[in-house]
Amino acid sequence: MGYTGIKVHIKVDNSQDIDKINRYLSVFSFKDKYVGQKNYLTVNSNLVSFENFEEIASDISGSLNCNVLVALVYDSDVSVLQGYIRGEKKFEEIKSAEENQKMHREDFLKNFFPECDLSEFSNIFDNEDYLYAEEILFKLSDIVGIRLLEEIAGL
Repeated sequence: MGYTGIKVHIKVDNSQDIDKINRYLSVFSFKDKYVGQKNYLTVNSNLVSFENFEEIASDISGSLNCNVLVALVYDSDVSVLQGYIRGEKKFEEIKSAEENQKMHREDFLKNFFPECDLSEFSNIFDNEDYLYAEEILFKLSDIVGIRLLEEIAGL
């Protein structure tokens, strides 16, 4: 069985965003509800599952008026990057042996990583040399400046 992982990242622009997120996540009993990375808060993995990640991402985005980014890999075969704006899934890129779906990458980067170079981002997603799906998101992590997924020993 390959790697399976999911992370929900909330883009924050100011301390008011952080206050809103703290209030929203206060219903959960976990002590550490998120980890700060650059201008994102990454939601604790215990709060998100494959059954509820789209609902959680949409709800956070709509309720708090924050952009939400989801990165996931399923069984090292499928990588997915989603972007939610005002509660709606506006962007989705899927890379797998069976399905490849491209999003409008330029608009995605404007909303989530405006400092990122489009050609560098596209080169990673369009590269066919990856053996495992998670390698795409690990490589993207290097250029966008946040860890999109949990690190795996050896990769």
